[in-house]
Amino acid sequence: MPKIPQHAASGKARKPREMTWDAIDSMLEAGCSGQEIAAFYGWNEDKLYTACKDDKGLGFQEYKEQKRASGKSLLRHKMFSQAMSGDKTLQIWLSKQILDMRDIPKEADADQDTDVVIVFEREDNEAE
Repeated sequence: MPKIPQHAASGKARKPREMTWDAIDSMLEAGCSGQEIAAFYGWNEDKLYTACKDDKGLGFQEYKEQKRASGKSLLRHKMFSQAMSGDKTLQIWLSKQILDMRDIPKEADADQDTDVVIVFEREDNEAE
């Protein structure tokens, strides 16, 4: 029998929500943990893990990893599509993440000549 959490305001047991695998899949794709999903439904984690084994034929960890990978690919695809549609901020961010581009130029090689400008100022701030 699953543990049913007590509703904080009334002290009465809250009726567990009806579980749907579409909703659980969506929560897993978003990165929710088994503990978070079980709490959302008003279950203990064991009930969720047993339901996964019975309904999906997989252990919860394996099922969760599949859905998280799916969620990551959906997000990556959406971000890429938005960048290709002209979102300049996302284009810059993705170019830094995927192409290893940087805002700051890499340091010059020791063999290259570089100009160094040194400015001296007097303590009384008078220019010479």
